[in-house]
Amino acid sequence: MKSRLRSGLTLLDLIIIVLPLALAFMLLRQGGGTSPSVVRIITPGGVWRQALPAEKAIRLEGSLGMFEVHVSGGRVSIRETHCPDHVCQGMGPIEQNGQAMICVPQRIEVWLEGGEPEVDAVCR
Repeated sequence: MKSRLRSGLTLLDLIIIVLPLALAFMLLRQGGGTSPSVVRIITPGGVWRQALPAEKAIRLEGSLGMFEVHVSGGRVSIRETHCPDHVCQGMGPIEQNGQAMICVPQRIEVWLEGGEPEVDAVCR
């Protein structure tokens, strides 16, 4: 005989519902990996690095003109660019190790590196 709660759910049903939610909440709160230690910016003219945390506006030359990367603490965003759609500006700010913003028309990449990377998936 199963014990039923007032709503008709069994105790097993309740565990099946609550346990995954509790695990997801704990994983999201935990974060993952350590914070990044370097922002790496790849441009047509070369590679530029800035140690984190920092407060800095970095202006560099892309393939369509100047662009500006704003570094504030451990967060990085593209503030200004001369690309047609400005999609890269909507990607940021980024703040976790391994995250990137890429502007294809300007041919620039902004990466956060250092520390321990987060694992999205493991393939065998």
